[in-house]
Amino acid sequence: MTKGKSAKKILIAAGVILLAVLIAAAYILFGVVGMEKKRTYPQSAAVEANVGTGKTVLDTDVTYQTMNGFGASACWWSQDVGTWENHEEILSYLYDSEKGIGLNIYRYNLGAGSKGDAHILTENRSTECFLNADGTYDFTKDAAAQTCLADAKRLAGNDLRVTLFCNSAPVSLTMNGAGYGAPSSDPDAPWVTNLDEKNYGAFADYCYNSAEYFLDAGYRVTDLSPINEPQYSWAAWYNEDGSYSVNQEGCHFSKTEATALYDTMIQKFKDSKVENAGCKISMFESGSAEGQGSACAAYLDCALGKGPKYVFKNQALRSYFDTVSLHSYWSSAETKRQAAAYLADKYSNYDVVCTEYCQMTNDENTGVFDLISKEPNGTNGMTIDYGTAMAQVIVDDLTILNAKEWDWWLGCSYGVYPDGLVYINADNHNDIKTSKRLWCLGNFSKFIDEGAVRVACSSGVDTLPCCAFVNTNGSTVVVYVNNTEEDAKTVLSCTGDYSVYTTSAVHDLEKTASGAAGDVSVFAPAKSVVTVVMNEPTTVRRPASALFEDNSHANSAVSIVYPIFKDMQIVNDWIADFAASYAEKTYDADYTDLELNLEYTVKRQDSKYISIVFEGTGNIRTAAHPNSVFVAKTFDLENQKEVNPTDICEINTHFAQEVYAAFSGNASIAAEFQKVYPNADALLKALQTEDTQIYFTEKSVGVSVPVPHAIGDHMEIELPMAV
Repeated sequence: MTKGKSAKKILIAAGVILLAVLIAAAYILFGVVGMEKKRTYPQSAAVEANVGTGKTVLDTDVTYQTMNGFGASACWWSQDVGTWENHEEILSYLYDSEKGIGLNIYRYNLGAGSKGDAHILTENRSTECFLNADGTYDFTKDAAAQTCLADAKRLAGNDLRVTLFCNSAPVSLTMNGAGYGAPSSDPDAPWVTNLDEKNYGAFADYCYNSAEYFLDAGYRVTDLSPINEPQYSWAAWYNEDGSYSVNQEGCHFSKTEATALYDTMIQKFKDSKVENAGCKISMFESGSAEGQGSACAAYLDCALGKGPKYVFKNQALRSYFDTVSLHSYWSSAETKRQAAAYLADKYSNYDVVCTEYCQMTNDENTGVFDLISKEPNGTNGMTIDYGTAMAQVIVDDLTILNAKEWDWWLGCSYGVYPDGLVYINADNHNDIKTSKRLWCLGNFSKFIDEGAVRVACSSGVDTLPCCAFVNTNGSTVVVYVNNTEEDAKTVLSCTGDYSVYTTSAVHDLEKTASGAAGDVSVFAPAKSVVTVVMNEPTTVRRPASALFEDNSHANSAVSIVYPIFKDMQIVNDWIADFAASYAEKTYDADYTDLELNLEYTVKRQDSKYISIVFEGTGNIRTAAHPNSVFVAKTFDLENQKEVNPTDICEINTHFAQEVYAAFSGNASIAAEFQKVYPNADALLKALQTEDTQIYFTEKSVGVSVPVPHAIGDHMEIELPMAV
């Protein structure tokens, strides 16, 4: 072989290797492999070890999701109930926190306009639509449903979360002019969508304009969900006489069609007036919660996956979405564990919401399938068996999937089917019946607030699953579910006043016990849901996912521990705002690659001031070394505002001299301190910068001054308050 040929082969080989390196680098650059830090939820050793003790263990240092809350949909009943004379009474069972169960999420169906379509078997499942066939809008339509929404807001308050969701695009945009797929005589024919790609933009406009309307009307619209259970057919079927029928509105989308529609939706919503007002597009609502190899996983991979098949196509979706939406149908606890494992492996930085569930009569995973099978004429499932079975599903979703939202399907229902919380009668409006499901859901929704953080918990009783939350007002809520035929007991240590609320065969979310601090024997009757509310100050650890509203923290490892004070909502909000903003304000754009761990100490708490010190470490992974962090925050309780240190002590030459003397008089730090600050004048300049932190105890003022990293980043001294 000649030298020339050898050199040529070497050059070709080198070129191939270089190309491979460049491809690998690009693959990494686009976030496909090796770049994104996975979010992991911690485990509590104390809770894991609590087996068979009969004592409840809470570990508030181990935290999970931050809650949106609990809700139900207004589908198929609000358009009737809104015209009834007692509409607000009916809504009060759902959204009144005194008379009812205090739901805080309202799912409003944006109808497709199928009203009058005789092919829909149940008349009230056809809907009005705000979009007219000529492209104009009429927001006076669906008036009765809007009346019910207004009732819910009056009852729940202005913080009511509203989700607008579509089962189908408007009929003026669909391929067949209907709110469902066309029937096919071939049972093996592939499922097809009913929305042509050319109308994606018009559908996005419809969603945007609807959201804008409700926002302008004063509603807190947080989500708009354009795709419901895309993995199903949603097509009508032929009857024996050649006619065709369908149960409801719906639209199939293949995984690539769903992704393409979302590209259009995001272009419409991103950085818009509607998004800036708090409303974002929701991820498609999967018909079930399943893992590897499922249709659910296939759709997720297409929308969010980073493999070579999708990574260059779904960048907009990956950067926009921060939450995965699942329905709880067709999923056992084991199936949900598989789904959780799949999400933890591939999509750990996305939150989970469970946005729909009812006890479908052909779903073997409901826990009441056997009971339903024994009812030849059907059932509404009004008894406690159905309530505790639903409560078990809720606990599974909250603890296995870490769902931060849980929504039941129909708030109200007619007829005979276990899909409602409240049952109503079109022929007698005063005939209102509440199911045990309503009250069992209330054991969660009435006491677990938006913003509550789930903490590690175990009842110490094998047959008594539970979950626990710390609310933003400092109260702690523990919910126990006894889905067995035997009574159960556990002992819960309460350091403050407590109340117990029980739903059972004989109780409808009634207060069954209360008392002062101590070890409390919690009694959970057979087939019951029991909630204990403890009104005591609590410490909570907030991870990055609870601090930031978007997924920009995905590569960070942030944990800020801070206190929650009883009956001090303004103070709690102030502290939470600090925790949420500190990383971004301090580390600017680099905070997405930040490792930050802060713990707190309350230095002073009396009728005048609360003074808190946060200490820990902060590190940008690309930086040379981590830094030691010291931050002091003080709140004036009398004037309800944050305190500037100069409001309490004057930072002048005299103060600098006193502080200098105190540091210099401390033999353990004097030498190092004086290297940095040779005299009081040099110290005064530092005291007048933001790098100096000042806190207060009952009788002293604490001063933290910056020093070089080699000697600790900061030094502290405390002086009598007289200075």
